[in-house]
Amino acid sequence: MHDKVYFIEVSNIDKNAIRPQMRDWDCDHLISTMTFRLSVAGRLAYERSAAYLETRQLAEDLMIYWLPSLNARSYGDFNVAVKSETANAYKRRWCLKRSLEAKLLLKSKEH
Repeated sequence: MHDKVYFIEVSNIDKNAIRPQMRDWDCDHLISTMTFRLSVAGRLAYERSAAYLETRQLAEDLMIYWLPSLNARSYGDFNVAVKSETANAYKRRWCLKRSLEAKLLLKSKEH
Protein backbone atom coordinates (compact mmCIF):
# COMPACT_ATOMS: atom_id res chain seq x y z
CA MET A 1 0.00 0.00 0.00
CA HIS A 2 1.00 3.60 -0.53
CA ASP A 3 2.23 5.58 2.47
CA LYS A 4 1.45 8.90 0.82
CA VAL A 5 -1.14 10.39 -1.47
CA TYR A 6 -0.35 13.25 -3.83
CA PHE A 7 -2.31 16.25 -5.01
CA ILE A 8 -1.84 19.40 -7.06
CA GLU A 9 -2.08 22.61 -5.07
CA VAL A 10 -2.91 25.87 -6.82
CA SER A 11 -2.12 28.76 -4.48
CA ASN A 12 -1.90 32.54 -4.28
CA ILE A 13 -4.84 33.06 -6.62
CA ASP A 14 -6.23 36.57 -6.35
CA LYS A 15 -9.48 36.24 -4.42
CA ASN A 16 -11.22 38.64 -6.80
CA ALA A 17 -10.50 36.32 -9.73
CA ILE A 18 -12.53 33.54 -8.08
CA ARG A 19 -16.28 33.23 -8.48
CA PRO A 20 -18.13 34.56 -5.41
CA GLN A 21 -19.68 31.13 -4.79
CA MET A 22 -16.21 29.76 -4.10
CA ARG A 23 -15.22 32.50 -1.66
CA ASP A 24 -18.39 33.08 0.36
CA TRP A 25 -16.68 31.90 3.56
CA ASP A 26 -14.46 35.01 3.48
CA CYS A 27 -16.77 37.08 5.64
CA ASP A 28 -14.01 39.17 7.21
CA HIS A 29 -12.61 40.31 3.83
CA LEU A 30 -9.04 40.11 5.13
CA ILE A 31 -7.94 37.36 2.77
CA SER A 32 -6.49 38.56 -0.53
CA THR A 33 -5.39 35.22 -2.04
CA MET A 34 -6.79 31.71 -1.98
CA THR A 35 -5.50 28.15 -2.25
CA PHE A 36 -7.26 25.20 -3.86
CA ARG A 37 -6.54 21.70 -4.97
CA LEU A 38 -6.83 20.82 -8.63
CA SER A 39 -9.31 18.05 -9.32
CA VAL A 40 -8.66 15.36 -11.91
CA ALA A 41 -11.22 17.17 -14.08
CA GLY A 42 -9.12 20.35 -14.00
CA ARG A 43 -11.36 22.33 -11.65
CA LEU A 44 -10.39 24.18 -8.50
CA ALA A 45 -11.70 22.18 -5.56
CA TYR A 46 -11.91 22.32 -1.80
CA GLU A 47 -12.78 18.64 -1.56
CA ARG A 48 -9.72 16.58 -0.87
CA SER A 49 -11.29 13.45 -2.28
CA ALA A 50 -11.41 15.05 -5.75
CA ALA A 51 -7.67 15.61 -5.86
CA TYR A 52 -5.76 12.64 -4.38
CA LEU A 53 -3.49 10.61 -6.68
CA GLU A 54 -1.37 7.55 -5.97
CA THR A 55 2.01 8.68 -7.37
CA ARG A 56 3.97 11.89 -7.64
CA GLN A 57 4.61 11.18 -11.33
CA LEU A 58 0.89 10.92 -12.06
CA ALA A 59 0.28 14.21 -10.25
CA GLU A 60 3.08 15.90 -12.20
CA ASP A 61 1.74 14.57 -15.51
CA LEU A 62 -1.76 15.80 -14.66
CA MET A 63 -0.37 19.19 -13.62
CA ILE A 64 1.39 19.51 -17.00
CA TYR A 65 -1.84 18.46 -18.74
CA TRP A 66 -3.98 21.12 -17.01
CA LEU A 67 -1.43 23.97 -16.79
CA PRO A 68 -2.32 25.53 -20.19
CA SER A 69 -5.98 25.57 -19.19
CA LEU A 70 -5.17 27.14 -15.81
CA ASN A 71 -3.04 29.80 -17.47
CA ALA A 72 -5.87 30.62 -19.89
CA ARG A 73 -8.24 31.43 -17.02
CA SER A 74 -8.26 34.93 -15.57
CA TYR A 75 -6.63 33.99 -12.27
CA GLY A 76 -3.64 36.30 -12.66
CA ASP A 77 -0.36 35.07 -11.18
CA PHE A 78 -0.55 31.90 -9.11
CA ASN A 79 1.65 29.06 -7.91
CA VAL A 80 1.15 25.41 -8.70
CA ALA A 81 2.95 22.49 -7.04
CA VAL A 82 2.61 18.79 -6.31
CA LYS A 83 2.25 18.12 -2.58
CA SER A 84 1.78 14.99 -0.50
CA GLU A 85 0.04 13.86 2.67
CA THR A 86 0.21 10.74 4.76
CA ALA A 87 -2.29 8.20 3.50
CA ASN A 88 -5.03 6.53 5.50
CA ALA A 89 -7.71 4.08 4.37
CA TYR A 90 -10.06 6.79 3.10
CA LYS A 91 -7.35 8.70 1.25
CA ARG A 92 -6.08 5.49 -0.37
CA ARG A 93 -9.57 4.62 -1.58
CA TRP A 94 -10.11 8.11 -2.98
CA CYS A 95 -6.69 8.18 -4.63
CA LEU A 96 -7.21 4.84 -6.36
CA LYS A 97 -10.43 6.05 -7.95
CA ARG A 98 -9.02 9.43 -8.98
CA SER A 99 -5.77 7.86 -10.21
CA LEU A 100 -7.70 5.60 -12.56
CA GLU A 101 -9.63 8.60 -13.90
CA ALA A 102 -6.37 10.55 -14.35
CA LYS A 103 -4.69 7.67 -16.18
CA LEU A 104 -7.64 7.38 -18.57
CA LEU A 105 -7.62 11.13 -19.19
CA LEU A 106 -3.89 11.21 -19.90
CA LYS A 107 -4.11 8.11 -22.09
CA SER A 108 -6.90 9.69 -24.17
CA LYS A 109 -4.61 12.68 -24.75
CA GLU A 110 -2.05 10.39 -26.38
CA HIS A 111 -4.50 9.23 -29.06
